[in-house]
Amino acid sequence: ASLSRPTPPRAAPPHPAHRVPPDPVQLVFGGYSSGAHVASSLLLRPDVLQSHALPAAASELCDGVLHLSGVLGTRPTAHSTAPSWGPRLLVAFVFGRTAASVPSPVHALEAGLRQGRAVPPHLLVGCKKEVFGINLLDACFCSREFATVLQHAGVPALLEEVDSDHWRVLSSVGLSRQLHHHLVASRWPCTSAN
Repeated sequence: ASLSRPTPPRAAPPHPAHRVPPDPVQLVFGGYSSGAHVASSLLLRPDVLQSHALPAAASELCDGVLHLSGVLGTRPTAHSTAPSWGPRLLVAFVFGRTAASVPSPVHALEAGLRQGRAVPPHLLVGCKKEVFGINLLDACFCSREFATVLQHAGVPALLEEVDSDHWRVLSSVGLSRQLHHHLVASRWPCTSAN
């Protein structure tokens, strides 16, 4: 004869009034490095979004934008302290004859905000030493300036800088801590005031 364990009684499901509703699904766009450039460039092009049957306003398409060490500029802005030849040389080297047509998200952002475009909350994580502490390409890695433009327009924008360089940031403890803090503990972008 076999012995079997008695089955423990199952707990009754909680009364519907006591259930905690699930968190709303949040859609966040963004990217790392050139992925941030592509995401930002796309979100700032209502004509392209509409041509794919998407809402023209990025704020209607997603709840937030997350850029990690993003290439958010392809040329210096008025506030840039980096030499202007660095970004021009890099863009010309990478894109050749089409370099002049490569969008600069920080410039497109300024223009879009002047036109009254609705922009979702942003979380930008930059590196304290993007190019090993050499400011040659700071106009390209311009998370701080991008965040400032957003904040001046009243768009919720958080800027965090981790103690890393561009090429090691994805495996850095600092990035892991910042992402956990904002996405898990603080539930960004749910907590952003729109």
